[in-house]
Amino acid sequence: MEIREKYVHTRNYGCRIRHFIRDGLRMVSIENKLIKAVFALDKGADILELVYKPEDVDYMWHSFNELKNIRHQSTVAPEDGNFLDSYAGGWQELFPTYGSPASLQGGRIGIHGEACLYPWECETLEDTPECVQLKFTLRTIRTPFVLEKTVCITEGSAVLKMRQKVTNAGAVAQEFMWGHHPAFGWPFIDENVQIKLAGEPDIAAAPGAAGISFAEPAVGKWPFLKKADGSLADMSRAYTHEDKIYMEYGISRLTEGRYEVINEKLGLGIRMDWDLSIFPYVWVWGMYCGNENYPWFGRAYTLAVELWSSMPGDFREASLNGTTLKLKAGESMETAVLAELFRI
Repeated sequence: MEIREKYVHTRNYGCRIRHFIRDGLRMVSIENKLIKAVFALDKGADILELVYKPEDVDYMWHSFNELKNIRHQSTVAPEDGNFLDSYAGGWQELFPTYGSPASLQGGRIGIHGEACLYPWECETLEDTPECVQLKFTLRTIRTPFVLEKTVCITEGSAVLKMRQKVTNAGAVAQEFMWGHHPAFGWPFIDENVQIKLAGEPDIAAAPGAAGISFAEPAVGKWPFLKKADGSLADMSRAYTHEDKIYMEYGISRLTEGRYEVINEKLGLGIRMDWDLSIFPYVWVWGMYCGNENYPWFGRAYTLAVELWSSMPGDFREASLNGTTLKLKAGESMETAVLAELFRI
């Protein structure tokens, strides 16, 4: 430590941590000269902002929903859970299920699970100009899990590191799904964006697409799917809001746990690295103002490139096909995810 540092009582250089209140919710941010990440502690520890500071670009999508809406009551309790009413964009942890509502040993769970809705606890592990580390902890309510997530940045690096651990605190074995739901938005996302993956993994489009009619069956090799008219759709690209496109598709048989989302015009990208043994699938949600139903009503412009443990996004089906994760009583599972912001 420099001797002058002892006279600085609120560090505003190097790596730093800030706790604050926004819309009545506890927040915490970590940043250095290159990157800033903002977490909503009272709402799933969602990453609400992921900013590349040299260009002042936030990669996260900010939804039409205001974060403070999670304090409001809906007119009736939604049968599928509260996720869509409170979804403000950003990056969610999906656990112990995602996608469709589910029942885990009699406990009913709504869309995208528990972890993205509850408050998480926060502990500072390291706070120096060279490195800051926070530990987030959650004990789920309808299932007997404890989740721990340590986030870290170091000075001079635009990498957000996440080490994660899930423990089955129950007395019986548990089956579950696990995912990450980072939704990227404008100004990072526009028609100049492309998803880059190694090799030629398998693609399978979900039904219900708008703006593109795929041939049946809607399966192929990355990055193309055949359209109904016989031409090829490049599934790696994004579209404009005028295109009114909506599509979702799964990617399997990946050769490595890495993808890049790159905006060629901006010259910026994000690189995600993860453990394929935990997240062997990628799910892509391309929402280019093409869904006119609740809750989007044609006003959502975002691209989410998600890490999934299981396929499809339905717990019962994933359990039947053997792609869910499992932990014995008292057992734990650990993994890591890295997100790097970069110039191309």
